[in-house]
Amino acid sequence: METTIFSKIPNPTWTPTKQSREDHFAEHGTELPQTVPAGKNNPLGEYALRLAYGNRTYLIHGTNKNFGIGMRVSAGCVRMNPDDIAWLFAKVKSGESVKVINDPIKITKEPNGEKYIEVHSPLTPDETSNSEPAEELNYDTIFTNNDMIDWDIVAQEQELQRGLVINIDLYEWVENM
Repeated sequence: METTIFSKIPNPTWTPTKQSREDHFAEHGTELPQTVPAGKNNPLGEYALRLAYGNRTYLIHGTNKNFGIGMRVSAGCVRMNPDDIAWLFAKVKSGESVKVINDPIKITKEPNGEKYIEVHSPLTPDETSNSEPAEELNYDTIFTNNDMIDWDIVAQEQELQRGLVINIDLYEWVENM
C-alpha cells in the first residue's frame, strides 16, 4: 500500500468502532466508551499519524501497552513503541509518502554489514504478495559468498514466523588457549 500522511495528531483521542465495542463486550462483558481521551488509558499513546489511504481510518500510533507492537493484533493500524513514534512524529510532515510493505519475509543487509530477517505468517491462506515462498527466496540478491549467515537461525525463523527482526549474522567463537 502506498499512501501519504494525512495528518499528525498529538495526544489523540481514541474512538473505538462499533464492531470493536461489540467484540470487546462479547469477550469481556464490559462496555468500551464511545471515546477515550488522551492520557494513560488511551491505547493510541501520545502520538498518531493518520494515513490518507481509504477513508483515513488507518493510523501509525504509539501505545499505552507493550503487547502487540509489530504484531497483527489491531484493526489495521501500525502500533509502535512510544519512543519510536515520538521520534518518527518529530521527523515527518503531513503529505509525506508512506509505503506499507506486506511481505511475509523481509531480509536486509544494513550499511554496517549486519544482516537481519523478519518472517510473518501470511495474513490469509491465499494471500498474494511480492514475496516468494521461503524455500524459493533468492538470498543471493542480498548476500554474497563472503557474508557469514547463520542458516540455522534463518530456517528457525522461517518455521516459527514470529514477526520479529532477528540478526542472522554467523559469529565464530574462538577460544583463547
